[in-house]
Amino acid sequence: MTHHPRPTWRRAGGDVFHFTDDPIRSVLERAKDSAGTKDVRISGGANTIRQFLNAGLVQEFTIHLAPLLLQKGIQLFD
Repeated sequence: MTHHPRPTWRRAGGDVFHFTDDPIRSVLERAKDSAGTKDVRISGGANTIRQFLNAGLVQEFTIHLAPLLLQKGIQLFD
């Protein structure tokens, strides 16, 4: 999910990333359809994650922290 759709990105090893500015529910349904029985994970900036959290679309939440303080940007939690 992005503000600026761009062409599909194929990585060495077979991973494929598709970029869209569709609504979050549509993005999640497409991801679930593609994943089949596998998990769907949401990653990205705080704005993206907050949209899914606020819509009640997150079942499990894991946070990975990096020991870096940038002092700007969008906070994930107030």
